[in-house]
Amino acid sequence: KYLLAIADVSGKGIPASLIMANMQAALHLLSNSKLPLSEIIRNTNNLIYQNTSADKFVTGFFCIIDNDESSVEFLNAGHNPPYLIKNNNIETLNDGGLILGFMPNPPSYQSRKIILEQGQVIVCFTDGVNEARDKLGNEYGDERIIKVSTDHQQQLSKDIGIALLDDVQRFVNGNVQYDDITLLIIKHK
Repeated sequence: KYLLAIADVSGKGIPASLIMANMQAALHLLSNSKLPLSEIIRNTNNLIYQNTSADKFVTGFFCIIDNDESSVEFLNAGHNPPYLIKNNNIETLNDGGLILGFMPNPPSYQSRKIILEQGQVIVCFTDGVNEARDKLGNEYGDERIIKVSTDHQQQLSKDIGIALLDDVQRFVNGNVQYDDITLLIIKHK
């Protein structure tokens, strides 16, 4: 089993990077505890809440991949919903709960388990991807993420990621971006 995460912290610079480092440490520690994913995230939320100011929070998508079952148990904590691509059918993965660090003991987080079938792809991204802007201020958008991902769905996960990054770079055409661009592509062979 593997725990994968993609997350984004409010704010920039050293304070945001320290929050992310704390979250990574919490996930690393809690993932070895054999707790259910929902409890790992609840405990991570409480640690972030206790160690940050009220104006800081984290969004994240967390999943446990079980190779033996070909399953993915996931939980979305206020993050841009990833896309599950199944033969050109698109499903957004929203199940989960509130952003992390916003409040102590939020309503319970709910995970969902899916069986990932051969060729299916999960495309996870931070808002630096869909909100990347060209020189006229137009956003890259979710529709382009979906189109490029479905067009390259038959390729390896790394090649899907490369195709997305290349397309974002063509779209922004040298315009400086205000946010980082992070992708996590999961694919069943």
